[in-house]
Amino acid sequence: MTKPTPKIRLLPIIIIIAFLSGVAAFYMTSPPSGNPDDAVSEQENAGSSPSIAASPYSGYATGNLKKMVFHETPKTFKELSFFNAAGESVGLDIFAGNYVVLNFWATWCVPCREEMPSLDALQTHFKGQPLKVVALSTDRGSADKPKKFLTDLDIKNLAFFHDPKSQAARDTGLFGLPTTLLLDTQGREIGRLAGEAVWDAPEVKLFLEALISDELEAEVEASQP
Repeated sequence: MTKPTPKIRLLPIIIIIAFLSGVAAFYMTSPPSGNPDDAVSEQENAGSSPSIAASPYSGYATGNLKKMVFHETPKTFKELSFFNAAGESVGLDIFAGNYVVLNFWATWCVPCREEMPSLDALQTHFKGQPLKVVALSTDRGSADKPKKFLTDLDIKNLAFFHDPKSQAARDTGLFGLPTTLLLDTQGREIGRLAGEAVWDAPEVKLFLEALISDELEAEVEASQP
């Protein structure tokens, strides 16, 4: 006589399957979050890890830029779309002709709060020069909360931009906040820093000043085949 299989043994399997399905759904629908270092790991796993040694900017990866991953050649991505303070849809084309420090942040991100004043100070330092610091909020829903966040921190020189569905963040392959992309005058990514930094530190300003100067541009052109 064959003994019936106890149905209770199926319960743990069903629970595990349900849990894994929930985790998969969460990561496919949630905004970028978690360990900032995951961004670099994901790039390496995907076989797209930039070559720091081959980058013409590698000598500047020190101090607050030591986590900056410079690309051997600029990276392009699909056209990004987000909203300005007036709620109008805009893209990177509004910064054409400028280098861009594109910072992705959110109000719930503690490191974002800590580095925001230094981003504001960096924009002040480069006022009137061909470099724009763009802080792009990934907070869901209304823009009221992230706007209040900037007001509370007394941010005066950063324009407000909002990515409420994290679409621009996903289109650039982000996996954590804060993450900052360095874009050239054509909107191509030349470097990426996952995690926070002191953006108005001397070594950062020195690098960006060299970047927008003819001297460094000539070095880059000379290094390319």
